[in-house]
Amino acid sequence: MTVLKASLNTSNALDKVIPTAERLVRLGYPVLPCLGKSPSIATANGSVLRGNWQATATRAPTTAGFMRYQRCRLQTANIGIATGMRDPLTGNMLVAIDLDTDDASVFQSAKRLLPSAAWKRGKRGATCFVWAARVPADSKGSRDYTRGAEKIQVLGLGRQSVIPPSVHPETSCPYVWLDEAELPHVDELPTLSYDEIVAWVIGLGFTRNSGTKSKQQQTAEDAAISSALNELKHGDADIDEAATLEKLRRARLDSMVLDSVYRDPKTDDDHSHARLNLAKALVTQGFNVREFALILLDWEFAGSFSDEAGKGFYNDRNVARAWGQAIAWDTGDDGADFGVVEGNAGEHPYALRLPAIRKILADDRARHPKRGGRLTLADAATLAKENERYEAAGRMPVIYDRNAKSKMAEIAERRLVAQYDDLYVWGGALCRVLTETESRNGVTRYVAGFKRVDEAYLAARVDETIQFQTIKAQGKAHPLPTPRELCALILQRHGDWCFAKARGVISTPTLRPDGTLLDTPGFDQATGLYLVGGLDMPLIDPTPSKADAEAALGLLKSIFEETPCVDEASRSVLLSGVLTVIGRGAFPVAPGHVTTAPTAGSGKSYANELIELVATGIPPVVASTGATVEELEKRLESALLAGRPIVNIDNVSCEMKGDRLAQIVSSEALSIRILGRSELVTVENNSVILASGNNVRIVADLTRRFLMASLDARVERPELRRFGRDPKKEIMADRGRYVAAALTILIGFLHAKKEGTAKCAARLAGFEAWSDLVRSALLWLNQADPVLTLNTARASDPDGETRLAIFTALTNVFGSKPFTVKAVLQDMSASDGAEFVSEDGDPDPRISVREIILESLGVPFVTEPMKFAGWLSRQQNTITNGLRLEKAGHDSGTKAALWRVVSAG
Repeated sequence: MTVLKASLNTSNALDKVIPTAERLVRLGYPVLPCLGKSPSIATANGSVLRGNWQATATRAPTTAGFMRYQRCRLQTANIGIATGMRDPLTGNMLVAIDLDTDDASVFQSAKRLLPSAAWKRGKRGATCFVWAARVPADSKGSRDYTRGAEKIQVLGLGRQSVIPPSVHPETSCPYVWLDEAELPHVDELPTLSYDEIVAWVIGLGFTRNSGTKSKQQQTAEDAAISSALNELKHGDADIDEAATLEKLRRARLDSMVLDSVYRDPKTDDDHSHARLNLAKALVTQGFNVREFALILLDWEFAGSFSDEAGKGFYNDRNVARAWGQAIAWDTGDDGADFGVVEGNAGEHPYALRLPAIRKILADDRARHPKRGGRLTLADAATLAKENERYEAAGRMPVIYDRNAKSKMAEIAERRLVAQYDDLYVWGGALCRVLTETESRNGVTRYVAGFKRVDEAYLAARVDETIQFQTIKAQGKAHPLPTPRELCALILQRHGDWCFAKARGVISTPTLRPDGTLLDTPGFDQATGLYLVGGLDMPLIDPTPSKADAEAALGLLKSIFEETPCVDEASRSVLLSGVLTVIGRGAFPVAPGHVTTAPTAGSGKSYANELIELVATGIPPVVASTGATVEELEKRLESALLAGRPIVNIDNVSCEMKGDRLAQIVSSEALSIRILGRSELVTVENNSVILASGNNVRIVADLTRRFLMASLDARVERPELRRFGRDPKKEIMADRGRYVAAALTILIGFLHAKKEGTAKCAARLAGFEAWSDLVRSALLWLNQADPVLTLNTARASDPDGETRLAIFTALTNVFGSKPFTVKAVLQDMSASDGAEFVSEDGDPDPRISVREIILESLGVPFVTEPMKFAGWLSRQQNTITNGLRLEKAGHDSGTKAALWRVVSAG
């Protein structure tokens, strides 16, 4: 890199410039170094900096190159923002409006035009940055307007504006942001059409000062264009189309103008002159700009003007510009020599956007290759809906910038979010809502879950919404397949995604935590839940009475009318299952529900199937426990990764125990390792666990996490019983009625609590929100407490049984006196099998303790005292059947730990 002699600004510290430049680069601005007032040409990282201190580089350096250039060669320097950058999403241009005047009225007018803009001040006046839409290509977006010694500049391509903390090279005064403003992110800058900017400048009395035309010609053209544009946007919309075309025919201009101005145009210049000549002919015959717009649009559909140059024959900018030129020509200021108009189709009341026009023209030319079919305005009106649908499904063109992949990824994500409502972040990955439908007896039911999005699927989705393009020779855009590198980047943008984070997917209306009803299909922002499909159900009263709730309860109880529950608490567990799966969105965690019976065929699986039918409308997808607890845990984790709202475990054959299973039931979020991959993901727990089996045994801490419904048909062959009704058929026929009943009960209780006629029951630890709603609603309706069944779970707990047997045996031997492990196991490791006897010849009571330990805990706990000592430590302060094991200090001689069993009362 070579730097020749340069006049540098020595009053600006590098430690201010560099942080500001780095911050603005992160905000998306094209920041460039700005040398002194009149330096020689310098080269920085392959970019040429021109000698004029107001000029920008011919090619912007990279951020790294800019920083290296600043630090290595310029100990002090100014910075500027290059104008003329195009937004690849909208096509708008970044421009600067520079007010080179101290007239306060001009600045106040500018602030009214751009109330949110950030203004900076240098030597005089003020400057702001905006996005300009539909910028004319002839000036590249840069124009100067003067009023005496005052000037307003619109800086576009090839220009730049110096920004704070730079220092003016002539006055040595620092540039400052007025009103302590700061530049926002570049995407948040205000947007105006270029014509609105020009109209505002002309309205202040400034005249254009550039090019070969006279100021009078330029001013007349700009004023006429602004007037035409205003008429197009805000004029009377009630233009008689038929009368306009008839007026055209009476003036004998239809065929005459076509014959004289249309000569198979193939370039933008041909199109522009054809528009202008038509506008001139219409001006002389008394037509107005809106009639000109109608005629021009009619000819576009007629296929008279092709679009091979890709610019679009009709849009509001083209119409206004051609009409303004014609007005200036008609008044004596010939403005026929105007430049090429650039931009996409604008929003106009009569305009059909270019994608639709291109499709219709292509179809017509295919049918009539020689001259194209003529479509009238009446024909166009009948095709309006088809055109709108085509545009809605069309692909947005985006110029792919390989040096701005993060920006490209964000554009693609925002487009996907705008086009689709089934892509969300779930389990730390980008997922789609996977919906399956099942139709039976004319009723459609929905089942949903999450499916991870892979690179191939994402590329297909992006292809449906965006047509990436690349600029090749002669500046022409060519289609580019969706780059796989872009899809890979999108999938790895953890923390930067534009997609919403989902909590779960459901197929049945539910309640939000605030008690409001969630029944609108789609994504719910308040809860993060995605409701799939719709459900035809009765209208739910937002303030149901207790009588309404009791009637709804009667309907739900009818489902389990013939279920052989051993007690009312067990029946409440089944009712709780229905209320829990329907109201799951209202509480963060829910207890599991287990249905057990002494023999097969008692209706355990059937009862859980009824619960799931109400919740989903389809037969359940059940999982088995497997041979070990570890297999059960893996299957539960897979179900949670899929986002299933109900996990149904059928035919439980092993003991339900383990720390992991306890976490799955009672944790709001879980870290799960994906099978076959060394990757941990965090998923929201929005599921309810249902389980069934014969004589299910729930172990240790899980006994407080599962409600247990006990069934007993009290017959030898329960599978041969006969029933008087078919609740499955009744649910499938009118599922919405049962869902509405469950919601009525829950909403009714919340309303009664708000009115002061109901209160929450004592809370169940770990499931407080569930207890405050589901359990309390059942007790409010005078049903048995489902929490009472926790005692049934504890009674079947083998760990509890072992603990009770050992505590009882220890009490029989030592009473409430302290004992050591050695005293319990003394000589029990002898291998001769000798009987232990007391001093009076009776069997030693310690024999019963040994037998219980051998049977319940195993031989090592007898032969290895440390193992039994560890077991005692784990049971410390545990209460079982009124007995509590506690530590009683240490033996004074051996220093061994002393234990004793005492009454908990």
